[in-house]
Amino acid sequence: MTLYGALRLDLPESTMTMLMLDDTPLEIVLDEGTRPFTAQIDADKLILASETGGDTWSMNGLAIKTLMNSGISAIMFKTGSTVIEFPTSRVMQGELYSRLCMEGYVTADYEYRVSENGTSISVAGKNYILDADNALVPAEG
Repeated sequence: MTLYGALRLDLPESTMTMLMLDDTPLEIVLDEGTRPFTAQIDADKLILASETGGDTWSMNGLAIKTLMNSGISAIMFKTGSTVIEFPTSRVMQGELYSRLCMEGYVTADYEYRVSENGTSISVAGKNYILDADNALVPAEG
């Protein structure tokens, strides 16, 4: 038995511009899908490594949830000498997050952007960051 929404941890051997898992595309891209990357699994971590540089990895909440359900505990984003670990089990909370849920926004509506400058989240046309308690707070600027 597997969790609902889980995929087999089968990765293509070639480079890609959108993550493929078990022949299923997951919305994880580098620099809006313009940069190729490779993927491998080490124990319970997915390692995504840029082939030609890049700055920002983007993904939606459904891709993160699918990876978590499939047994991936963290995504390791590698660009040059920079490595960013992103846990798939991170749970958002707080008043803003609760309000967005009550307004009907679901996991797939959350767009994450991960770079060496941090992680931002977009939903409903607004940008947020996570504070130390994993609560959504408005991004400055």
